[in-house]
Amino acid sequence: ILYNMELLDVARNQVSIDSLQVERLSAMELSGKASKVQVAQQKAALGQSRLSETQAANSLRLSLLDLSQLLELPDPKGFSVVRPEVSVDGLLLGNPEEIYIQAVASKPSIQAEQFRLDATEYSIKNAKGARLPSLMASGGLGTNYYTMSSHSSNPFADQIKNNFSQYLGLSLSIPIFSGFQTRNQIRSAELTRTNQMLQLENTKKSLYKEIQQTYYNAVAAQEKFRASLDAEASAKESYELVLAKYENGKANITEFNEARDNFMESESNLARARYEFLFSAKLLDFYRGQKLVF
Repeated sequence: ILYNMELLDVARNQVSIDSLQVERLSAMELSGKASKVQVAQQKAALGQSRLSETQAANSLRLSLLDLSQLLELPDPKGFSVVRPEVSVDGLLLGNPEEIYIQAVASKPSIQAEQFRLDATEYSIKNAKGARLPSLMASGGLGTNYYTMSSHSSNPFADQIKNNFSQYLGLSLSIPIFSGFQTRNQIRSAELTRTNQMLQLENTKKSLYKEIQQTYYNAVAAQEKFRASLDAEASAKESYELVLAKYENGKANITEFNEARDNFMESESNLARARYEFLFSAKLLDFYRGQKLVF
């Protein structure tokens, strides 16, 4: 969406430039200083610029529609995106090692693997516990009451008191013949821990590789952004020089259109480089566990 907004601005600027040139050449034609061919060529260029503007506007509308549908908005009308300010040195990239340390502390995938490793430690302790003797204590209290229809029965309270009983028991279990089973369970738990340690290490290595790749992509995007700024400034200067020559009759329409197209292309390239850099820098913020604020 942001890139399409930039392209629409470029297209509108091109329409404005060509409209001014059509007006200028039309006035010069009336005074005999420009030919009908020159006016026709400039009008053709204006028509192409307006077509580009229409296409850019349609692309922007469709991208806004796609986003509004993702957000489940009832209607994209009135929905817009605020363009962030992006400077080539305004976003700090840091370094891969520092970003990796922050990512390990906040990345859910790393935390999940660490929790699984912690769980294997408890599994080992549980398996080793099977080798230890176990002492069990048990106890109970009880009483009863009965009545017979053909004989008189003792009173309820007396029966409850006289029939009261209680017991207490202790049992000691010493594992002797389950050694192999217990040993195998311990080894299995330790093997699971080793596998989980390897899984955690591999996950960390994959994360570090991702961060390295993202970091160097961001560095490259920053350099591309800086180079695009220089290229746009040079193309603008060249365009303004050719424009002055064209208006003084020292350059033809082909030279003017070429300079104009180069300038517009440099603006498009600059917009693309700007948002590629912004995306790369914010992706590093994501690995840091920071909120994505634009």
